[in-house]
Amino acid sequence: MVVIRMPNHVISNHGPCYLIAEIGNNHGGSLEVALEMIRQAAACGVQAVKFQKRHNREVFTRRMYDQPYEGSNSFGDTYGAHREFLELGRADYVSLMKESERCGVDFLCTPFDLKSAEFLRELNVPAYKISSFDVKNLPFIRYVASFGKPMFISTGGSTMDDIREVYREVVGTGTPLCLLHCVSAYPAPEDSLELRTISRFCAEFPQALVGYSGHDDGTAAALLAYAMGASVVEKHFTLDRQARGSDHRFSLDPTRMKMQAHQLAQASAMLGTGARTRMVIEERAISRLGKGLYAARPLAAGSRVTEKDICIRSPEAHLTPNKLDQVLGRRLRRALRTEEPVRLEDLVEGQTTGQASRPRSRRLRRTSLVSQKGRSP
Repeated sequence: MVVIRMPNHVISNHGPCYLIAEIGNNHGGSLEVALEMIRQAAACGVQAVKFQKRHNREVFTRRMYDQPYEGSNSFGDTYGAHREFLELGRADYVSLMKESERCGVDFLCTPFDLKSAEFLRELNVPAYKISSFDVKNLPFIRYVASFGKPMFISTGGSTMDDIREVYREVVGTGTPLCLLHCVSAYPAPEDSLELRTISRFCAEFPQALVGYSGHDDGTAAALLAYAMGASVVEKHFTLDRQARGSDHRFSLDPTRMKMQAHQLAQASAMLGTGARTRMVIEERAISRLGKGLYAARPLAAGSRVTEKDICIRSPEAHLTPNKLDQVLGRRLRRALRTEEPVRLEDLVEGQTTGQASRPRSRRLRRTSLVSQKGRSP
């Protein structure tokens, strides 16, 4: 079993789903909004909240940083100004981490550059998320892996070969790893989600947890992802789907995030452990309507049991029909009345060779079915 230990939760591939509310930059550059989002996400039942950190001059070329950026989602005249407006400082992050701890949710953050990774390292964040845009950035991944903290790596826009390379790099360091299946479209159409990839990840990357980072608009895909083997689900979170910013329109608001958390908890209970045992809640129905082996007619003590001597009836008896071959050909210790259940203790040990062959038991099943025609259940 693969396990990642977080401050407030233990994540495993045999446990409940670990739901991350991706706040990202949906706080719009406001610490007060970010703190309120943590509180509301925790109230929804998520296990973690996640933010994004950039030193923008380190992330973008000068040309991209200075290019005009206009439109309804813009917080600045240039793309650089827009991105800088959304950044929170060191004191803000300290407040966010304290609020997360107070609310009982884990704090994660995505660094987009080396300076941001070091910034988060100095804050001693418990885990790092690597975005799909850095899945091929092996020098960066190696650097973050050297911190020894759990890593959650999204895999949008990558090939299986790309992901195998990342897996080898991180697992080789001993750093706990979760690979998140992801489609880097915002929003991602339902017919693009390729959720079967999750079960492929589970089979091919046994030393990592597998999860789903969803940019789809809704809650259904996360449930399917969990059923396919995802131990972790990340969904974008907002307080207002109509707010300014490109991520709000496919993010879950508090009502739908609460629904998502509830659905995933239900799914965990429904999926169970994978054990197939007879459960206590099944006893009443099975004991009443299950089948047993009964004497088809009065049988004398010492007689040898044949297929004509046995019928199959409800309710369930001491011996079920799959034990028939243990009965045929053996002698009775005592007499049995018609439709009296047959017990192993009623039979003399050992059986006559050939008396309990499978062809005869098949004939018995046919004659037993015929004998039950016309009977009421």
